[in-house]
Amino acid sequence: MNGLGAWAVFQVIFFYCRSWFDGLTTNGEGLTTNGKGLTTNGKGLTTNGKGLTTNGEGLTTSGRAHHKRGARTTS
Repeated sequence: MNGLGAWAVFQVIFFYCRSWFDGLTTNGEGLTTNGKGLTTNGKGLTTNGKGLTTNGEGLTTSGRAHHKRGARTTS
């Protein structure tokens, strides 16, 4: 095995070990999470696990404008 091949194998092993211990996962399609609520679907949709989101088109929300506490409806 040449040096480049050995480096590639090391990188793969290191990536999987780091993924195992840190909770970082990917399904090969850009879906990632760091195991702490930070996610992205590879298309610009992200959330930090605390309600902050963006759809990758400039639309952002803090996750607070859509959740009014104490709001009630009556029939």
